[in-house]
Amino acid sequence: MGATASAGNVSEAKQYEVLEAGVYVGRCLQVVELGTHQKTWKEETKEVEEIMIVWELNELMEDGRPFTVNWRGTKSLGQKASLFKLLTNWRGTPFTDDELKCFQFKNILNAPCMLNITKSEGKNGRTYNNVLSVMPLPKGMQAEELKNEKVDFGITDLGTPEFEKVWPWVRRIIAESSEGKRFFGPKGYDPMADKKEPEPTKTEDDGKIPF
Repeated sequence: MGATASAGNVSEAKQYEVLEAGVYVGRCLQVVELGTHQKTWKEETKEVEEIMIVWELNELMEDGRPFTVNWRGTKSLGQKASLFKLLTNWRGTPFTDDELKCFQFKNILNAPCMLNITKSEGKNGRTYNNVLSVMPLPKGMQAEELKNEKVDFGITDLGTPEFEKVWPWVRRIIAESSEGKRFFGPKGYDPMADKKEPEPTKTEDDGKIPF
């Protein structure tokens, strides 16, 4: 079914190379529903649905593979939600009411963009990249074709081949969600059963809204 939403922090499991802060050209590689997780804010704990968006950049690492960065947040398209603001800025044009009734995240897969990326140090002393904002790709600028396989995972896709396409460290996040715990049952999720994730393949701007 893939990920959908209605109106209503970048890191890698390993310490990969880190980008310098700046603006980079990229293309949407993955949209992954992470399920429902408990979050505490101002001493109030709530259950929130979360989502992760992953971009593949034109910038290459030393081994020739493209950098990837991701954003994780609440899956809400309410007008005050961070996800709504991110997608609206990316589109460069407001959503219509009809578009917000049931937004299909597959629409943003492969969509080009420019990402404003920062660099910060985490509590564990490691350095991370963070997606500050996403903007439309300027006319005449190109984004490279994706080298990795696209992923459109909705939480209802647990147990399907699409789940196997999700990076192992992200699968573990999904397994800790309310939906993941129900799906995997008392024995829980066995990370040792993970298969090796797929190894990480020019498009001209046509002036149209990217999604």
